[in-house]
Amino acid sequence: MSDHEALVKDAFASTDVLFLGYSLEDTNMQILLDKISGSLKENRRDVFLMAPDLSEEKIHELASRNIQYINTKAENFLYALTDYYQSEC
Repeated sequence: MSDHEALVKDAFASTDVLFLGYSLEDTNMQILLDKISGSLKENRRDVFLMAPDLSEEKIHELASRNIQYINTKAENFLYALTDYYQSEC
């Protein structure tokens, strides 16, 4: 396992992962995700993908990989997150 794969595997095992506006269409990323998920099994933390208007086919594919889909633009999320932290301070 490369250093990069070990780093990603550690992140998936120790923290929830959020992909913002990334379609996960890259073959290398799909292979890496499948390899890590396969080795971690139930020890993998939650994984989320936030992107607007994906096809039902893509949403189903994500669900089959146990990736939770959030249908919104990353910029909307970042604005809401900024507003939340500004109101809390």
